[in-house]
Amino acid sequence: FSFSLAFRFVPTIALEAQNIIDAQQSRGYEMEKSGLINKIKNLFPLLIPLIICSIKRAFNVAEALESRAFGSKKERSYYYSIKYSIKDWLFTFYLITFLILMIITKIQMRIIPFLTWSLPV
Repeated sequence: FSFSLAFRFVPTIALEAQNIIDAQQSRGYEMEKSGLINKIKNLFPLLIPLIICSIKRAFNVAEALESRAFGSKKERSYYYSIKYSIKDWLFTFYLITFLILMIITKIQMRIIPFLTWSLPV
């Protein structure tokens, strides 16, 4: 599958490269300079945008494959509800109690400077 997917992108990348070349030439960049070293230097303004576009396209394809559950497990997954245990209720109780005590301390004693929000007194 990966070979056919990679092979499918060859014409797309060629079209994208032609679009980048046209964009660079419209900005006044000369791609057709003579000499081997100049031709290699001229490839860099083409390669960077082409690599970025290819990576973006690969992420889009990966997200599309993942959204269609490509490569997922064959067995079915089941939903189960999570119930509050006694530890969860105790933690919630302690948290609410601590919050109430902090508010009372903030109102009455004004000794907690790290609470930046203000309550009407």
